[in-house]
Amino acid sequence: VFEPLLGIPTVIGEWALTVDTFDTWEYKDTQFLQRFWRDQLSLWANMNGEHSLGSFFFTFKIGPHPRIADYFINFDLMRLIQMHSLPPPAEVDTASICPRENLHDCPKSPHNVDWDAFC
Repeated sequence: VFEPLLGIPTVIGEWALTVDTFDTWEYKDTQFLQRFWRDQLSLWANMNGEHSLGSFFFTFKIGPHPRIADYFINFDLMRLIQMHSLPPPAEVDTASICPRENLHDCPKSPHNVDWDAFC
């Protein structure tokens, strides 16, 4: 997927800990979010070798909802850190992609997906 970027200085922007674009069916379990956080940071740090210049999270803070404590929390870095104990990025092991996972167990997609592919 990242082959076209090889050798090109790259910054990943507007990523979040979301698996859905609406505030429904989100995974808000602390263990899942901590693992997803570590995995995403390690991927962005390693996807293009020395040409990976970093990443930035979707947003620092989303305004609160008066009746929903975890309203769109998967996009809200400040509340993710406060409510789900995410470690600071500097404390996450990014020496390799998903260092706690056996990457041989990851499923491989038989399809190439382009940016404008129909999902």
